[in-house]
Amino acid sequence: MAKRFVYTTALGILALGCGVDVSRPVVGNIGGKVTVAGDGTPIAGAQVDVSIRPVPPPPAEFSTVTDRGGNYHISLGWSPGLTQIIMLVSKSGFEPVTESGLAFAGEEVRYDVSLTPTNRCTGAVEVAVDSALLKFSWTPACRLWFVLVEADSSGADQWSVISDSINAISPPVFYGVPGFYARTLEPWKKLVPGTTYKVSVFRWTGPGAQDGELVGLRRFTP
Repeated sequence: MAKRFVYTTALGILALGCGVDVSRPVVGNIGGKVTVAGDGTPIAGAQVDVSIRPVPPPPAEFSTVTDRGGNYHISLGWSPGLTQIIMLVSKSGFEPVTESGLAFAGEEVRYDVSLTPTNRCTGAVEVAVDSALLKFSWTPACRLWFVLVEADSSGADQWSVISDSINAISPPVFYGVPGFYARTLEPWKKLVPGTTYKVSVFRWTGPGAQDGELVGLRRFTP
């Protein structure tokens, strides 16, 4: 998603030192487009909730939904001066996005947002192993948190990969390759042909960065 707020004017900056009546509301606007991450497909019916934190307070809350083209627009009533904008964009079937930024009253703010489709496991998964390629996959093909390969007899770690505080690891996973959104905990060790190993996969449950539960396991022999 776009990680910035784009301001079309800077006139609000001048208002800070021009004796403007801060008790009189000034209308600013925020708008943009909500799309699917990766392919840019517009998302209709996404909920856009905006909270502004003017100085001085009190805060104000606004909300709308995107149209058929994924577009949204909100007219904001705020007092002149520096204001924090906090935005939550959500839609069933997608991961919600929360962002914040600073703007000056009266400015036009454009903020485009990309939402990632939700693909979560709610129960156990069936793990499959291609022993020749050392490729691990699971069904349903949802995102998981931690993949661990151990020696079956001793339990010694051979290799592991983790995505802290998020279920971000998608199948397939290849032995020794961390992939996207993940980091290696154990440098990979050479697997011995004819020896039995086991691969375990875990789902992150929180609240800690490394709090999770076992959801699948498979033994294999390379």
